[in-house]
Amino acid sequence: MRLIPGKTKVRIELFKGVSIGDIIVAALGAALVLLFAISSLPWKLGICIAIAFVTFFLVLRLDDEPNYQFVLRILKYVVLPKRFSR
Repeated sequence: MRLIPGKTKVRIELFKGVSIGDIIVAALGAALVLLFAISSLPWKLGICIAIAFVTFFLVLRLDDEPNYQFVLRILKYVVLPKRFSR
Protein backbone atom coordinates (compact mmCIF):
# COMPACT_ATOMS: atom_id res chain seq x y z
CA MET A 1 0.00 0.00 0.00
CA ARG A 2 1.34 3.43 -0.95
CA LEU A 3 0.72 6.54 1.06
CA ILE A 4 -0.20 9.53 -1.09
CA PRO A 5 -0.13 13.00 0.47
CA GLY A 6 -3.54 14.68 0.70
CA LYS A 7 -2.73 17.71 -1.46
CA THR A 8 -1.33 15.68 -4.34
CA LYS A 9 -3.60 15.50 -7.40
CA VAL A 10 -3.75 11.86 -8.45
CA ARG A 11 -5.88 10.66 -11.35
CA ILE A 12 -7.98 7.72 -10.19
CA GLU A 13 -7.68 4.78 -12.58
CA LEU A 14 -9.74 1.61 -12.45
CA PHE A 15 -7.37 -0.23 -14.78
CA LYS A 16 -4.10 0.83 -16.38
CA GLY A 17 -5.06 3.74 -18.66
CA VAL A 18 -8.81 3.57 -17.93
CA SER A 19 -10.19 6.26 -15.62
CA ILE A 20 -13.64 6.86 -14.18
CA GLY A 21 -14.28 9.59 -16.77
CA ASP A 22 -13.67 7.09 -19.59
CA ILE A 23 -16.22 4.71 -18.09
CA ILE A 24 -18.80 7.51 -17.73
CA VAL A 25 -18.36 8.72 -21.34
CA ALA A 26 -18.55 5.16 -22.66
CA ALA A 27 -21.67 4.43 -20.58
CA LEU A 28 -23.39 7.59 -21.85
CA GLY A 29 -22.52 6.65 -25.43
CA ALA A 30 -23.81 3.11 -24.94
CA ALA A 31 -27.03 4.44 -23.38
CA LEU A 32 -27.58 6.78 -26.35
CA VAL A 33 -26.96 3.93 -28.81
CA LEU A 34 -29.43 1.74 -26.92
CA LEU A 35 -32.08 4.48 -26.82
CA PHE A 36 -31.78 5.12 -30.55
CA ALA A 37 -31.73 1.38 -31.31
CA ILE A 38 -35.09 0.80 -29.60
CA SER A 39 -36.68 3.93 -31.07
CA SER A 40 -38.89 3.99 -34.15
CA LEU A 41 -36.94 6.71 -35.94
CA PRO A 42 -36.00 6.32 -39.57
CA TRP A 43 -32.24 5.84 -40.19
CA LYS A 44 -31.79 4.54 -36.64
CA LEU A 45 -29.01 2.17 -37.72
CA GLY A 46 -27.01 5.04 -39.21
CA ILE A 47 -27.59 7.19 -36.12
CA CYS A 48 -26.47 4.33 -33.84
CA ILE A 49 -23.32 3.79 -35.88
CA ALA A 50 -22.54 7.53 -35.84
CA ILE A 51 -23.00 7.78 -32.06
CA ALA A 52 -20.83 4.70 -31.49
CA PHE A 53 -18.16 6.14 -33.81
CA VAL A 54 -18.14 9.50 -31.98
CA THR A 55 -18.09 7.81 -28.56
CA PHE A 56 -15.17 5.61 -29.60
CA PHE A 57 -13.11 8.59 -30.74
CA LEU A 58 -13.97 10.58 -27.61
CA VAL A 59 -12.66 7.82 -25.35
CA LEU A 60 -9.62 7.12 -27.55
CA ARG A 61 -6.33 8.49 -26.22
CA LEU A 62 -3.92 10.16 -28.62
CA ASP A 63 -1.51 11.47 -26.00
CA ASP A 64 -1.82 11.08 -22.25
CA GLU A 65 -5.37 12.39 -22.01
CA PRO A 66 -8.57 11.22 -23.69
CA ASN A 67 -10.12 13.27 -26.47
CA TYR A 68 -13.24 14.19 -24.48
CA GLN A 69 -11.12 16.35 -22.18
CA PHE A 70 -9.62 18.06 -25.24
CA VAL A 71 -13.11 18.70 -26.67
CA LEU A 72 -14.29 20.10 -23.31
CA ARG A 73 -11.35 22.52 -23.25
CA ILE A 74 -12.14 23.69 -26.79
CA LEU A 75 -15.81 24.23 -25.92
CA LYS A 76 -14.83 26.09 -22.74
CA TYR A 77 -12.59 28.40 -24.78
CA VAL A 78 -15.34 29.05 -27.35
CA VAL A 79 -18.09 29.69 -24.77
CA LEU A 80 -16.27 31.85 -22.23
CA PRO A 81 -16.17 35.58 -22.99
CA LYS A 82 -12.85 37.01 -24.03
CA ARG A 83 -11.60 40.29 -22.61
CA PHE A 84 -9.17 42.22 -24.72
CA SER A 85 -7.44 45.20 -23.20
CA ARG A 86 -4.45 47.38 -23.85
